[in-house]
Amino acid sequence: MKLINTTELLESLFTEQSRPSMRTWKRRVEDGLIPHTRIGGRLYYVLDEVHQALSNHQNLNRGNANHEA
Repeated sequence: MKLINTTELLESLFTEQSRPSMRTWKRRVEDGLIPHTRIGGRLYYVLDEVHQALSNHQNLNRGNANHEA
């Protein structure tokens, strides 16, 4: 389990064109959508855990869209 910082995480998950802003990312973290660890006031992540959380969230959104139609 390797911990990486926010910049490393966003560079690993997104292309430069699709990368969310830091403000948007922090909002997602604060909303509890992104698993993280806080060490000394800084946020760290496990890449696989975040990838899974984003996949689960995307699948939930797709499911809601199908029920609304």
